[in-house]
This record gives sequence, C-alpha cells and structure tokens, in this order.
Amino acid sequence: MSSEREIAENGSEPKKRRRGRLRLAGIILLGLAGVLLLLAAIVFFAFKSGFADSYIKNQFVETLASMGVTFRAEKFALQATPLALELENAEFYNSKTRQPLASIKKGRIEFTITDLFAWRLTREIRVESTELNGAQFWIIFDENGRSNFADIVQTSGPSRINLKYESAAVKVINSAIHFGDGQRAISFDAENVSADIAPAVDDSLFEEPRYQINIAGLSATAVYETRRTENIDFTIRAVADSRGADIQDLRVDSPLGSAVLSGKISNWQSFEYDLNLDGSLDLAKTGYFLGLEAAVGGDGTFKGKLKGQGEDFRIEAELGSQKLILDNILVKNLGSNISATIRGAEYAAQGKAFAD
Repeated sequence: MSSEREIAENGSEPKKRRRGRLRLAGIILLGLAGVLLLLAAIVFFAFKSGFADSYIKNQFVETLASMGVTFRAEKFALQATPLALELENAEFYNSKTRQPLASIKKGRIEFTITDLFAWRLTREIRVESTELNGAQFWIIFDENGRSNFADIVQTSGPSRINLKYESAAVKVINSAIHFGDGQRAISFDAENVSADIAPAVDDSLFEEPRYQINIAGLSATAVYETRRTENIDFTIRAVADSRGADIQDLRVDSPLGSAVLSGKISNWQSFEYDLNLDGSLDLAKTGYFLGLEAAVGGDGTFKGKLKGQGEDFRIEAELGSQKLILDNILVKNLGSNISATIRGAEYAAQGKAFAD
C-alpha cells in the first residue's frame, strides 16, 4: 500500500509543475498586456493633453530658430495617426534681416519618432514624406552679392532633436520660385511649379543618400535690366546629393528659343560643372532681350560643351544659321566653330566661320 501511495504522489508532481508553469505564463502574459495597455493609455493621454503636440512643435520651432529661421503659421497642428505636422499659411523668414525665405499655403509632413517616451534627452525624428501645395520660395541676391540665405546656418552642435531625411519623399504642386540678382539686374519668376523628389533607385551604391529630382514649370517670366520675356517653360530631371548632381535632362522653351542641357555638377559649394549644350535661338528676340546695339535677325543653332566653376567657364561650340541678318546685311548658311574662356569681366575667344 505504501508503494502505491508513493507512485501516486510522484505522478502528481509533474502535473503540479505544469500547472505552476502555466500559471506563471499566464501572469507574465497578463503583465505584458497591462504594460501595453498602460503604454497605449500614456500615448492617448499624451496626445489628448497636448504634451506630444507641444513637444514636437516646440522642437520644430527651436530647430529652425537655431538655424536663424523665424517661423509662424495660422495653423500648425499635430495629427496622431499617422504622425504628421499640418501647416496652413506658414511663413519662414531670415531671423536677422527679416527677408522672406519661403511660404506654404498648405503643407503636410509625415514622420516617425524613435523612442518618444524613453528616458533619454534626444529623439530621432525620421521624415517619411512631405507634401506642399501653394508654396513660394525666394532666392534673392542684393547689389553686393549677399543672399537672403546668408545668415542661415546648419546646426552642428548638440540638439534634443535629430532629423533624418534619408527615406523622405517630397511632392510640390501649384507653387512658385522667385529669383533675383541685383548685381546683374536679372530676375526670374515661375508661378506654376511642381516637383517630385524621392530616394534614387541606385542609392545603395553610394556613400550617402541620393535623390531623383523631377521639376517642371510653366509660363515663367525673366527680366534683364528693363527688358522681359514671358511664357518660359522648363523641366529638370536630375539625381543629386549634398555634393553635386547628375543632370539627366534640363529643357527650356521660350519665345527666345529652346535649349537642352545635360551633364554633371560635381561640387555645389564651388559650383563646378561640365555640361553639354544643344539648342536654337530666335536671334531678333534674343538680341533685344540682351540689349545688343546691333540690329540682329534670323535664326541660330548651337551645340557644344560648357565647363567651369562659378562665373569662370570655357565654352566650345558649333554655331550655325541658315539666315542671319546683321545691321541689314544678309548672311546665308553661316557656320562657325568657337572656343571662349571667360573669367569675370575678362574673356578670350577664337573661332572659324564660313558662309555662302
């Protein structure tokens, strides 16, 4: 009888251990569920109370302020699902000069935050997409060559917010670009601009993120001194990063003529470029726009290369005209090969020409 009792008692021990383990697993699962519910409650009350809204918006404004940019908007709200900042009638100014940098009629920036409620002083905000409708951008140089972006700095010191743009896609519609150069009396205004920017397909082959850029503009206006030309259309396709860009195709069509450029910008900072040119001109309209003293008429074509840095460049091209009128002198089937080096106001040129 004692041996049977021992067998029964020994057989019940595994069952008790299994029930103990199941009870422990249940307690752990309930604990995890409680933690998840607590986190959900924290997130819910953070958004309801405005804590997350105020935190993210304050970080956004503080980051811009540290760069020298003043920001204000009629609507500046945080959406919870998905996380997004929504802007209406937003304006960005140079804090020092009060010159406008950009404005946005409607904007939406979607992003994710790493460890929002973790016990740490810094947060990583990864921008996923940006949509702008009715945006305006100003790039203005005064008579001394100083731009409206002259006092804007890129923050490099410690910050509580770390913005990441590697995966960001940007879409711009119904927007405008305003460019002015007081030194050269040139201005350019494009009021119907759209753009799409997304990570390039070949991004993994390079050390830093590269972006495919597609920009189009319609009915732009250019002014040189007091002379203007309108109805300028343009498109740009390029792959770019912080160092330079591969210009796949840049097309310009206007009453003055048309042009296609392709090539490479190897350095944004020193603006080094090596471009291929191909186009045609209405010589009468081009001559008037440039303010040439001689009366010019007829048509012209050009094809060649443009290479340089900033305002110093060298051009090698083939020029042609089936009909050229110069001070009432008619020249037919004109062709020429030219090369010219220009450094500021100095230039040297040579070439050969032939005509019927």
